[in-house]
Amino acid sequence: MYTRIMSTKNLFQLFCALSIVPFCSTEAMNQTRHTPQRVASPTQVPAAAQTIASPQPAPAKNYDAASQVERYHKAETRAAAFIPISSRFRDIYGNVGPSLQIEVAKRGPVYKELEAWANLEWIFMDGKPRQSCGTTDIDIINLSAGLKGIWNVHRDWIYVYGGIGPDIGFVCLENKMNCCLACCSNCTPIEKTRHICNVAPGLWVKTGSQIFIGTFCFDLFADYLYLPINAYRHTTDVGGFRFGGGIGGKF
Repeated sequence: MYTRIMSTKNLFQLFCALSIVPFCSTEAMNQTRHTPQRVASPTQVPAAAQTIASPQPAPAKNYDAASQVERYHKAETRAAAFIPISSRFRDIYGNVGPSLQIEVAKRGPVYKELEAWANLEWIFMDGKPRQSCGTTDIDIINLSAGLKGIWNVHRDWIYVYGGIGPDIGFVCLENKMNCCLACCSNCTPIEKTRHICNVAPGLWVKTGSQIFIGTFCFDLFADYLYLPINAYRHTTDVGGFRFGGGIGGKF
């Protein structure tokens, strides 16, 4: 009898359990169906997701910074030994004279191996005219400009270059002649001074090498200038070679 009662009780509990489960499942489904889903607002999206989702503008190219790397200016003072090419010029003024120069150059961003240059030169020499008892002085002022190619040969601090450009030369002569009568030893010498100035076009050819240490520049060069002038009914090339060096900087 007791066993039957317990079996009936167990069956009743199992029936109740099976009846409650569908009811609970139905209620859960109804709650899920009627409960509104929360959608994350744009402000609640993590910053990393917003960075990935939103397109980023392309970075602007800094043309000024690039031009600072590629473009520069140079200025230097130069001194050289001037060797005239004309034998007539050497007979009067000697074989060597001083040449003092100031040169500026600029390299742009388009062609890295090309520079524009401008040069101011002063040459001064003195001598003795032929068949005369006087003296003569010559001053040559050259204004020239042109283009030159410059190439890097060692680690951005040793360069070689070569260039060419037109020249305008201003040549001034001063002749002082002491004249006296050959037949009279007591006569007073008469000093005559004559000035001659000419302007002539010429051509300048440049070669050399440059060494850069920081912003400083050291230059070793060998140049040639062709400059013919007409003086005393003779055309003479007062140009010649220049061998020298210079020091300057770039900025």
